[in-house]
Amino acid sequence: VGGELTQDDTEITLSPLLPFTQYLVTVTPEDGLPSKIYVGTSEAEPTEIPGLSNQSPIRTNTSLTVFWSPATVCSSHLTGYNYQLIKESDGLTIVDSGFTTDTSASFKNLTATTNYVAKIYVVTIAGWNTKAHLSINTSTSATVPDAVRNLTVYKRGRNMLGVRWAAPKATYGTLKSFTVAHSLGKDSNSHSVEPTHCVVWPNLFCYTITDLRPNRMYNISVSARNVDVAEDGAKAFVNGLTREISPSTPENLTLFNSTSTTVGLRWNHPNLANGILRSFVVSVEETEEFDQDSCCQVYPLVETPVTEEKDTYDVEVSGLHPASTYVVSVSAKTVGLGPSQSITVVTRPPHMAITVLTPDFPDDDYLDLNLKDDLWLPQEKRPELNNSEIYSSLIKAHLLLIVPSNPQAPINESCIKEPKLDSLLRSEIGDQFWFYKEYDKDSYIDNSNWGHPVDCVSLQYEQKYRIVAVQVSAFNGAYNVDLCYYSETQTYYN
Repeated sequence: VGGELTQDDTEITLSPLLPFTQYLVTVTPEDGLPSKIYVGTSEAEPTEIPGLSNQSPIRTNTSLTVFWSPATVCSSHLTGYNYQLIKESDGLTIVDSGFTTDTSASFKNLTATTNYVAKIYVVTIAGWNTKAHLSINTSTSATVPDAVRNLTVYKRGRNMLGVRWAAPKATYGTLKSFTVAHSLGKDSNSHSVEPTHCVVWPNLFCYTITDLRPNRMYNISVSARNVDVAEDGAKAFVNGLTREISPSTPENLTLFNSTSTTVGLRWNHPNLANGILRSFVVSVEETEEFDQDSCCQVYPLVETPVTEEKDTYDVEVSGLHPASTYVVSVSAKTVGLGPSQSITVVTRPPHMAITVLTPDFPDDDYLDLNLKDDLWLPQEKRPELNNSEIYSSLIKAHLLLIVPSNPQAPINESCIKEPKLDSLLRSEIGDQFWFYKEYDKDSYIDNSNWGHPVDCVSLQYEQKYRIVAVQVSAFNGAYNVDLCYYSETQTYYN
């Protein structure tokens, strides 16, 4: 690189020049002899990068070694290379980093079957440039899964053992199968089974080992295999005795439905059957009744047979007293009866005749209403309608509801304040209704404790609506409702 300049000044700036380079500068006066001087430019931040190597990365399931070709550096004096390893799925996290004077770098303690990017930077006496690097894409090799978790013998019989387990914490690929092995002394057998989830526990895997000998202690192992490696992973072990005992308690006993004379119960399979489930035994004990002269009912045990393993079981207990409190217990049965789980349930008050109809005028501008006694339709028939005066004091309120005749009419919310009552009304009427008024025998009540119509009723011009009179009864937090509909005539939004 060279050049020649002519000027009158006694100084000059030469540019552009190469960094980290020595130049010979010759200055010659017009009528004199030339003089020479050697000058050098300083080093600069490197922009060079290493070259790709012909040698492929060395991979195992937990380590990587990457290679590159030496860089040709003109910007400064090369001192070595900085390297970084980044997980491809998380480009911001540096897994490992360091400095070397070699043309290779090794990384350990990595995750199997994972993509990584190795970044290699040139380092000179002027430093290194974070924007100039060689990227090497690579990945760790596949490996076998970790051991399965929570291996448990959950059921047993004279000739079988049922086991369940959770998937390995790390599978390093898609699960292909499990190997279930059992041994007794020198005798051992193994089975390759597909990853089939349990019916009872959908997040776990289950398998039943059959053709076993009675009253023997077997050693059981389970290992997992993925689609990438043709061998099993680490084994998990558990012992199982081929002898039945009593089961553990049923799980999550709840009340899912109730009337004035029935309760619907639901529960989950015991965590440990410890045998072959034959049945569930339901015990019902009455502890309180509104009609105190009839308390307390002696109820026979209810036994529900089990024909298959299921996630949930349910039963309806009928023939109960209205407005009563019961303690209900459920036990599972194998060769013996296991411990029970209990809950307290309350039957609803009975259905009663509606004797208080609305006053003539709701005294409101929203609906053009003139409620006449002869336009009320007959009360909805109930087979369990109770005409006894005993329960009349359980009647807590009389409400008016608005029900759109069009089932597609927009509904914001019902504006019933009590969630249990709201849920019961939805089961009886449907989801489309609004609270409108509370009333007693003589007048409408302005500030009701049961609902609020403000910002709730969403009437539409020239749309038809029905009025429903609702009689609300309650006992110990259990509600019941009796309904009477008004004719659709004259119920247009005004």
